[in-house]
Amino acid sequence: MVHRTDTECCYNKKCRWSITPTALFYMIHSRTLLKDLRTESPLDQKDVAVLLEMKASNLVRYEHGHRNPPPELLLTYHMLFDASLRELFAPIYKHIADTLIARSQKLIAEFKAHSSSKNVYKLSYLSEIVNRLKDIEPYGSRDTGE
Repeated sequence: MVHRTDTECCYNKKCRWSITPTALFYMIHSRTLLKDLRTESPLDQKDVAVLLEMKASNLVRYEHGHRNPPPELLLTYHMLFDASLRELFAPIYKHIADTLIARSQKLIAEFKAHSSSKNVYKLSYLSEIVNRLKDIEPYGSRDTGE
């Protein structure tokens, strides 16, 4: 796979998970979600920053979308504000799911072209994965009930 430019890459120059416009939309949603969750609680930025053992100025960067929130921050918001993990991890989950579907479909085509008893099982397994990922509800909605 050819690497894309830094603006299309999610984490670093060697990243193989390029960011699509859809994934970027979900990232922006998730970042504003962090601020929304905190402001709906009685805790202010300084309180949450203390709980995360970081400077409030760094928390502002996550809440305003200037930095990608690490898993530890997302899990803390899940625990503090009862936000669903699905909602918090929506940007990266949706992006990886879409990428995995596309890659799986390519591999399925290869298995079909070179049929063998071993590939039949692999084909069945990957097809189930693709169908499950396609059936997942849209991400980023706060009313998912989870």
